[in-house]
Amino acid sequence: MPSETKVTDVGELPVDVLELSEIAFLSGEQGDDNDGGKELLNPDVGTSQVQSNKSSSLEKGKWTRKADIPFPVSGNNSACVVNGKIYVFWYGAFCEYDPSTDKWTKKKVDNLDLLTKKAPPSCSAVNGEIYVIFGSTVKKYNPATDTWTRKADMPTARCNLITSVVNGKIYAIGGELLWPRKKGLCSVVEEYDPRTDKWTKKSNMPKGRYAISGSALGGKIYVIASSSMLEYAPMTDTWTEKTGIPKWMSGLSTCALNGKIYAIGGYKKTSREFEPFSIMAEYHPATDTWRKADMPTARAYLSASVVNGKIYAIGGLISAPDTEKKETKIVEEYAPEPEVF
Repeated sequence: MPSETKVTDVGELPVDVLELSEIAFLSGEQGDDNDGGKELLNPDVGTSQVQSNKSSSLEKGKWTRKADIPFPVSGNNSACVVNGKIYVFWYGAFCEYDPSTDKWTKKKVDNLDLLTKKAPPSCSAVNGEIYVIFGSTVKKYNPATDTWTRKADMPTARCNLITSVVNGKIYAIGGELLWPRKKGLCSVVEEYDPRTDKWTKKSNMPKGRYAISGSALGGKIYVIASSSMLEYAPMTDTWTEKTGIPKWMSGLSTCALNGKIYAIGGYKKTSREFEPFSIMAEYHPATDTWRKADMPTARAYLSASVVNGKIYAIGGLISAPDTEKKETKIVEEYAPEPEVF
C-alpha cells in the first residue's frame, strides 16, 4: 500500500443534479460527512495532498447530453462495445446504442430465460461477440446475426461480479455467491477462453468483494471496491494494491481511455438520504495518482463505455424529490480535450 496519496483537485465539487425535470454498479463504504469536499481519499490509505489545477485537460473535456436509453437502468446493468456500438444488458432486456446516429434499438432476449432478477448480468466482448454471464450461465451473443449460443457454465455461480478481457480471455472477478446453497462475498477469479470454451481457476482477490467495478488497461485489470484499488496481472496471476479511490466514489462505474482509468459517478449514503455525486475521477497507472473534475448529472450505479475516444455514461440512480432515489434514462457523452505531444 502506498505511504502517501497524491490527488489533483480540478474544479469545485458539484451540488446539483442537472435537468432533473427531464428525467422520465457498486456499493461500498460511506464517506465522511465532514470532508467538506476537500479530504478526498480514504484516510486509511495515507496522507492526502490536494492541489488545484484549473487548466487540466480533464476539466477542459466537454460533456454533451445524448438520446435517453429506452428504459431506466441502474446498478444491475452491464455494457460493452462491439464495432462502435454499445450493448446494455439489464434484467430481462437489452438494447443497442449507435453513437454515430445517437439512436437506441431494443433487442430481443433469447427464449432461454437469459436475464433474470435472480442474477444481474455481466458482459464482455471478444472478437466481435458478447459473452453475458449471470449466475453460472454463460451465453454468447453475435450482434452480426442477432443470435444466441449457450456456452460452458462458469464454475462458481455468482452475481454482482465484473468481467474484463485481456489477451482474448475473459476474467470473472469477485461477486456474491448464489447457488446451490452458498451465499456471501466472493473472492474467486476464473478465466474463460472463448477459443476452447473452457474455464480455469486463477488466484483469488485478497478478500471477497461484490458490486465492484473494473477495467482492463495495458494488459492488467484495475478493480475498484469501496475505497480500495487493486491491480490484477493475468500474465503473472498476481494482485497488487494501488492507491485507493476517493472514499466518496462508492457506486461508481469505470472505463479505460488514453492510458488512464476513469471512475464516474458515485454516492455517499448518509443516515438521512442517498447523495449521488456528479464527479469524474481520472487514474494514472504510471504515477499511481488520481485527480477529479465535474460531470453534469449526479448519479451512482451507472454504466460507462468508450467509443471512438469518447466516454458514454448511461443510466444510474439519481436523487428525486418524491423518493430517496430513482432510476434514470439519462445518457451523457464526455469528449476529452485532445492531448498535445
